[in-house]
Amino acid sequence: MRGVVLATLVAAAACRGDRGGGDPVARAVAAGLRAQLGVDVTSVRCTHARCDVVLAGGITMAVRVTGDRDVSWEADEHIRTAVIAAYVRTELVQLGIDAPVDCGPALVAATPEVSRITCRFDDGMAWVDLLPDGGLGLEVVVGADAVRARTEEFDVDDLEARSRALDSAQAVGDSDEGAADEGAAPAAQ
Repeated sequence: MRGVVLATLVAAAACRGDRGGGDPVARAVAAGLRAQLGVDVTSVRCTHARCDVVLAGGITMAVRVTGDRDVSWEADEHIRTAVIAAYVRTELVQLGIDAPVDCGPALVAATPEVSRITCRFDDGMAWVDLLPDGGLGLEVVVGADAVRARTEEFDVDDLEARSRALDSAQAVGDSDEGAADEGAAPAAQ
């Protein structure tokens, strides 16, 4: 999903002139971000081919700007989580689950460290892996017990000890007592 175009907007407002003060390109980019992402825009400062944007909450992003009168803009530094939520919702509907999906903030920075988006829905959770080839991987867990089992911390040493106990001779029925009992005749009724 890295390198995905966040948004493109043809802003006719940019060609109407600079009424009311400020840069018309910056206003068009800010209006587009508000409309498409549903987030507040704190500031937009533009040069010829780039605008630096600060969103509410301090999220920063740079957008490439093209055009003289009709301005198009795009950014590939952030992932729009509404698109991820729509994907998860579509997959849930295929599983017979009709629930709203929340994948967190409207934007998540697309960095090498961000390779998984966590989403929540009424009775479960989903994890969407952002694959290097641009594809998506999906893991869905349904039910409170399954979510708890999937998300709770566990003690690795305790888990290994339990695993060894299950592999022991007694656990698989190979103890000396078990062998003696196998040869015994069934009790009379």
